[in-house]
Amino acid sequence: MLIILVTLMSVSLLAQKKIEVKSVQCKAETAFVFSITDKDLNAEFENLNKYYGEPKSCKPGEIIWSNIEVPNVGKDLQITMVDGILTMKNESTKFRKFSSSKNKNCRLRCLEENQQRQINITIMDENEKNIINTNALKTVSIKYLESIIK
Repeated sequence: MLIILVTLMSVSLLAQKKIEVKSVQCKAETAFVFSITDKDLNAEFENLNKYYGEPKSCKPGEIIWSNIEVPNVGKDLQITMVDGILTMKNESTKFRKFSSSKNKNCRLRCLEENQQRQINITIMDENEKNIINTNALKTVSIKYLESIIK
């Protein structure tokens, strides 16, 4: 019985997607962008859309929600989600957002071995400035985003 329980817990932990953090240098400060990368991110994409509801802006490869409250971060925030393909070649990576629904469907059907879907998430203030610029805000934001995509 113990072996079955441990196996089930291991499988469920492996199935969960993790939020990765990228640091972005902006003039004199470093801010953080969050990403989820895997071959299939349909469930995570849908969970984010369902949680945030009607977007302020919805373009191919980019959705922006406004008037969002992130606990322990702030109110009246903006969440920007950029959806696309991450290509890894040798030791370099390149991210390209989807340019249309047709482009998205085609590129997802034809993923190569060195490609994965990636969703990049940025949390910004009302002036569209990335406000996640400390380790404390980064940690809180990761927990918040992971609670939405689970």
